[in-house]
Amino acid sequence: PLVADTDEDGLSDGREIAIGTDPLVVDSDADGLSDALEVGAEGLDTDPSTTTDPMLSDSDRDGLSDGAEDTNGNGFQDEGETNPLDPDTDGDGILDGIERLSPNCSKSQSSDPLIADTDGDGLGDAFEDSNLDGCHDTHETSARMIDTDGGGRSDADEQLQDLTDPLLGNDDFGADPDAD
Repeated sequence: PLVADTDEDGLSDGREIAIGTDPLVVDSDADGLSDALEVGAEGLDTDPSTTTDPMLSDSDRDGLSDGAEDTNGNGFQDEGETNPLDPDTDGDGILDGIERLSPNCSKSQSSDPLIADTDGDGLGDAFEDSNLDGCHDTHETSARMIDTDGGGRSDADEQLQDLTDPLLGNDDFGADPDAD
């Protein structure tokens, strides 16, 4: 070609053709990250050891595009960003995309893809969202509330110590809360 880098993304046209990206388009997979950044081009990527697929908009297939995970587009997983190479950044068993996008449900869990126990109640998000769909279903405790039923005991204390129902507020302290 007459131009070494037609799309001016930092990759030569020859290299783009060799790896299968479009030398006329800066971002071949339309994920918000340039092809050069995704392949770890020197000088553009602050962490060239972690590359994403420039032909796949969601390299880890978690429901979030690579650009939605590397929000500042620097090629490095910074604080507050999910990992575009790990479908479950916090390791809680729920895909980042389900946690971040809050699926269409009547009531969403809205758990945090960077914190395995969003509400800090001692029960992991996947335990509280037992079917891992991101919805706060009637049989599940809330991933955002320490005490789902508002009865005075944390969900974890009710389930793991008291053996009471964390969805039923009047049993948090047993049948006789004042012991008379």
